[in-house]
Amino acid sequence: MEVSPGLELIWTMAAHEVTVAGVEMIEPDHFFCAVLKFAELDDGDLKVVAARPPVAKALIAERDAVKAALKARALPATRVRRQLRQALGRGDVRHTSGVVHRSTTTKQIFDQAGMLARDANRDLSAEHLLRVLLDHPTPAMEKVLGGITVKTVVKQTSPEEVLLRAPQLVDLVDFGGERGFTVPEGALPQVQVIAWAVRHPDPDPVLLVCEPDILATPLVGKAAQEVKNPYRVFKVNCERILETQDTGAVAEQLDEVLIHASDTENLFLFMDLTRHPAQGVALFLSELRGAFDAPKPRLILALQQAHYHALIEPDAGLDGVFRTIWLHTLDQTSLPTAL
Repeated sequence: MEVSPGLELIWTMAAHEVTVAGVEMIEPDHFFCAVLKFAELDDGDLKVVAARPPVAKALIAERDAVKAALKARALPATRVRRQLRQALGRGDVRHTSGVVHRSTTTKQIFDQAGMLARDANRDLSAEHLLRVLLDHPTPAMEKVLGGITVKTVVKQTSPEEVLLRAPQLVDLVDFGGERGFTVPEGALPQVQVIAWAVRHPDPDPVLLVCEPDILATPLVGKAAQEVKNPYRVFKVNCERILETQDTGAVAEQLDEVLIHASDTENLFLFMDLTRHPAQGVALFLSELRGAFDAPKPRLILALQQAHYHALIEPDAGLDGVFRTIWLHTLDQTSLPTAL
C-alpha cells in the first residue's frame, strides 16, 4: 500500500522522537507525538521538507486535514504533545545504526489504519493513523487526553511550583524578588511600555527589539518589579541552554517549563537573546514555535534589530505572532502613542 507524503514525514519524526527519548522501538505514543508535531508545522516548514512544489502542496493539504481533525475534537496539539512527552519520560538506549523499528503494537495500529485507507480507496495517510490512534489510545495517551479538558480551563500551577519544577538546564530566576535593577537615565519610557505589555490581557508573546547598546535584562527586571503584584516574571537562562550539545534535552526541558508556565495565571517567562548569535536565536525560535499556539504561556523575548530583520521578518509563519515593541525608538515624547 502506498503511503502519503505526510505519513512518510511523520514516520521520520516518530523515529526522531524515539532517538531523543532514548527508547528501543517506535511505540504508538511516539507516532501520536509526531502527528501532533506535524499539525504544528507551518507552510514554510513543509516547503523546506518537500523536494518539489507538488509534494509541498500535498503536505500542506494533509497537515490542514490533521489540524481540522484535532480541532473537531478540541485537542490542542502543542499541549497534548508536551504532556505526553513528559509522561513517557526518557530512557538510556542509544541508536547507532540509524534504523529504528516499530513495535508489534505499532504495526497492529498501522494494519488497522491500512484497512481504513483501503476501504476509502486512498493512500495510507496521517488522517487514517490519527483516527486509529485516538480510537485505541495507549495508557499514557488516555492519561493525558483524559486530563486535557480540565487543564485547558482550570489553571492550578503556582509561580512557585514553576520555579521549583524548572529543570536544572533551564535555571529560572525570579525577577520579582528584592534584587535591584539599575537602568540608564532616560529609560523610563522603555520600562513603562514593558510594564504595560505585561499588564495587558493580550496573550500573544511580547517581542522587544533593540539596538546592541540597549541592555534588555535590566529594563525587564525594573518593569517586573513595578508589576510584581500580581504579575511574576521569571528569566530563563538562555546561556546555559545554548551551551549544551544535546538539542533533544533542550527541547524536552524547555517544553516542561512551558507546560507549567501555560498553566499559571499572571506568569511571564523572559528570554534575553540580545547577546546571542543568529544561530542561537534561530534555535530558540524553532523550539518555541509550538508555544505560539493557544493555550500559550506568557512570553517576553528580546533580540537585536538585525536578528529581527534576518529571522522574524522573512518568516511568514511568524507574521502577526508577536506584540512587537521597538525599544530603541522610545522616548518620553513617544510614550503616549506606544501605550
